[in-house]
Amino acid sequence: MRKITTFLIFVLVPLWLTGCFLPTKYEIDIQVRKDGLYAFNYEGDLIHLRFLQKLGQKEVTQGSPEEKEWAEVYAKDLKRDRGFSEVRYVGEARFRVKYAHEGNINKRKSYSFVRRNGWFLRIARTAPGVVEITGNKLPKNYRDELIATGFDSWGRVNITTDGEVGFDNAGAVLEGSPPTYEWIIRSMAKPTPRMVIGLK
Repeated sequence: MRKITTFLIFVLVPLWLTGCFLPTKYEIDIQVRKDGLYAFNYEGDLIHLRFLQKLGQKEVTQGSPEEKEWAEVYAKDLKRDRGFSEVRYVGEARFRVKYAHEGNINKRKSYSFVRRNGWFLRIARTAPGVVEITGNKLPKNYRDELIATGFDSWGRVNITTDGEVGFDNAGAVLEGSPPTYEWIIRSMAKPTPRMVIGLK
């Protein structure tokens, strides 16, 4: 297991980021139908930033009973969302999870993962008949500090839709009926996914 250095910045987690989870080592599959129905599936890791700071600053010692207690607290917080079918702590403030959510963007204007106030990916109805899927990331100084200490966000995002795609910055489009748009994210320093879909 990597040793978390005390170099992890003391200003890493301002108040508005204390509840944030950083997705990494993930596979995300999203389906958006032209009638507004959508499905979101996530499998991968989530790193709790405040927990990571506690470990980095030795507020909590790795391998201690206290670490286990905090892990249970943050796991319970995740499980409040019934979409999580699996939440397993694997060390270093990291939780291995499986998650699934379905909805109708015509009935609920937006959906955010992981949290509404600390979201990584959002599906939103931005105008009548228009859905935008947008990625989000931490401010640059926090990204740079995490990357310097060996923590980064990377994975794959697939979006399948039979709606009319007005814009996308996908790295590839996989043939199919309907087609699948693919993003391979190698670092949180890279651009985030963005897609605009017209519904019927």
